[in-house]
Amino acid sequence: MRVQKNGAENPNIPWFKTYTTTYKADTSHLSFAEKGVYMALLVLAWETPGCSFPIDAKWIKRRLNIRSEAEFGLCETVLAEFWQIKDGRFYNERLTAEYEASVARYKAVRKGGAANAKRIAEQKRQKCAEKNKPLKTNKKESSCSLSSAIAEGKLRASNSNSNSYTPVTSLGRGEGSGEGGAAPPAKAGPSMDQMFDQWWAVYPKRTDKADARKAFAKAVEQDGFEVIMAGTQKYADHHKRAATPRKYLKGPAAWLRAGKQHDEYEHQPSRSELLYAAVFGRAGLSGTMDQQPGAEAKRGGSESSAAGDFIEAEWTDLG
Repeated sequence: MRVQKNGAENPNIPWFKTYTTTYKADTSHLSFAEKGVYMALLVLAWETPGCSFPIDAKWIKRRLNIRSEAEFGLCETVLAEFWQIKDGRFYNERLTAEYEASVARYKAVRKGGAANAKRIAEQKRQKCAEKNKPLKTNKKESSCSLSSAIAEGKLRASNSNSNSYTPVTSLGRGEGSGEGGAAPPAKAGPSMDQMFDQWWAVYPKRTDKADARKAFAKAVEQDGFEVIMAGTQKYADHHKRAATPRKYLKGPAAWLRAGKQHDEYEHQPSRSELLYAAVFGRAGLSGTMDQQPGAEAKRGGSESSAAGDFIEAEWTDLG
């Protein structure tokens, strides 16, 4: 809210500085009631245009809600000691100086804010104009862009059996292009969130999703989405065949940061095969069933224990 003073626009500032040490020193001789009147008069002047108020007893009584002559007597005492009269109005020199400083700061900030807003608007207009400029390409520029993209590893090979994507490069003559040499618009690849959701659905142990998302983004930047998906699928298939308990699987973020997407997995006996070997001996792995129950009982104890230890060691050492 702003008020007019002598035709000039001035802000109605809803606060003023109070220097407590100065206030205590100047009002130490006043009574408790007089100190209250002192602050009430400061607030009245601050909220009145021009940081002053008229020499009008009725006006003052109405604004301060003074209801008795005793209360007005306190007001007269404080006015006589701390206020000055000029042009038929009460002023306080210290309060007036603070008000003028606050108005100057307000106007400076407002002027700076307007200039800053104008600068930001101009930047937006320039950016919009650059964005709407026509795209100029030729065969040489397209070739350079494509070769540099391959050299930087930004363009990754794709095949129909993987969830691959190819970034959009410069326009130019290529496969599927028309007679004019311009290729049809390439379809945008999946976003990082879409790739993460696809990978998350495949990984066999889904914990700490926020940390896994960070590790996944970094791994995609380093190795590419196809490499990560291929390695994850191998990892999931390997432990699915082995029926590995979930507690022995690595967390997704730790798995990615350790570069496990590059690991290779040899075929190992399934859990059912290992359990069969633990109960009936190693013959169960070869498929021969000619062992007699008596013979199994004689040698089953030590071999069952060894096979059980082998299973636990295998699961504990998973990675």
